[in-house]
Amino acid sequence: MQAGLAVAACIVLASCASVDASLARKRAGIAQTIDAPPAAVWDALPGVIPSLGFTVVRENRAEGYLLAQQQHLAPAFRGDSLAVLVEPLGTAQSLVEVVVRHQAGTIVAAEWTPDFFKKLRAAVRKAP
Repeated sequence: MQAGLAVAACIVLASCASVDASLARKRAGIAQTIDAPPAAVWDALPGVIPSLGFTVVRENRAEGYLLAQQQHLAPAFRGDSLAVLVEPLGTAQSLVEVVVRHQAGTIVAAEWTPDFFKKLRAAVRKAP
């Protein structure tokens, strides 16, 4: 029983460490301007992140970041980690950066970002 808890704790800590590593790579991701204020972007993110197969691990709107981890596909596979950084550009636009850290350690974000930005733009357009 204790061995199982120790393994689970190690997996959780490893997941958080890899997600934090994504945040540490600020300005290493792909950024785009979104024609919506930061509040609208934040309101849209809870629907966009799970649609890509990620689970939100931590969100801090005051500091402008959301950290997510890809859902586990197998016990030994952590999945990719994702940081979404949101900065205001005036009152009607936001700069949104996506930093992906692949499980293997590369930081190529090409697979997730086009779909992420497409879904984010659609979600902020639907917002009242």
